[in-house]
Amino acid sequence: MFTQLCESKSDALKKEAAFKKLTRSQKLEYMCDHIEQQTLAQIAKADQMNAMKDADSKIESDPKPDNSSR
Repeated sequence: MFTQLCESKSDALKKEAAFKKLTRSQKLEYMCDHIEQQTLAQIAKADQMNAMKDADSKIESDPKPDNSSR
């Protein structure tokens, strides 16, 4: 089973018709490429979230200025 988001029903039907014309090996290659792209995008998003989390923890660990010396 393979799913892919499309912008509209018309777009989905066009992609389905084009997909059905591919050979089995072309279909498998297409699906593997699509899954790889999704996986890489998820990894990049997770890395970005971890970088933001690390930056937030560094900010919180910095000493706060002492306001009592005024």
